[in-house]
Amino acid sequence: MKIPMLFTTQKAAIPMHGDISYWVGRAIRGRTATSEEVAAAVAEKLRLSPSDVKYIYTKTGEIVREIIIGGRNVNLDWVAFTVSLIGSFEKRDSPFTAGRNMLMVRAHSRTGLRDCLANVTPRNVTDGLKAAILSVMDNVAMEECVLTVPSKVLVAGNNILIDSTHDDEGVSLLSKNGDVVATPTILSNDASTLDLDFGELPPDGSYTLVVKARTGASMDFAPAVARRNVTVRKAN
Repeated sequence: MKIPMLFTTQKAAIPMHGDISYWVGRAIRGRTATSEEVAAAVAEKLRLSPSDVKYIYTKTGEIVREIIIGGRNVNLDWVAFTVSLIGSFEKRDSPFTAGRNMLMVRAHSRTGLRDCLANVTPRNVTDGLKAAILSVMDNVAMEECVLTVPSKVLVAGNNILIDSTHDDEGVSLLSKNGDVVATPTILSNDASTLDLDFGELPPDGSYTLVVKARTGASMDFAPAVARRNVTVRKAN
């Protein structure tokens, strides 16, 4: 089975052929597997506890470091670690000079890891996800982008369907310095509307409402981010 990998392209910083511009590709990584996730997956295969698996590969990492410190390279079944000397030497018998020379460890994929790429089909994604907030108002003031009560705040927009099971999707109210000051409860939600209850509004002033949503798109995409400036002016 071919597994799709999404990538996008960007202009290279330095032209390759004179003034002719060119594009380079980079993989879109929406998320990175954590050590806890890897441990859980290995534990399920081997019928061990995730904590035991994590202990084993943590200790393995410590031993690999000790071997490298001892001046040897490490060759595992799926990856090899090679110590390289960086920087030039004036003569054949020149000593290692800190500042001019340095040591670097490079990781090289082994055959099995390289072979798995044969099952990957790269697909170019030229545009990321897009979302927009068109209007924000509560059911008391009924004034665009003015919040006077914490409940029944209606947000209208495009591509703002949120999956609450994803930690990186959601709604928040930010202060001018970017701090989250309020996170509302989502009462109802579809691709074009959000019905919110903040529970309590922050002090009167200017804020930014931020919506992060994938609208059902793959986790390979980072969430689309939509922003709208709002004013909190609590009703007396």
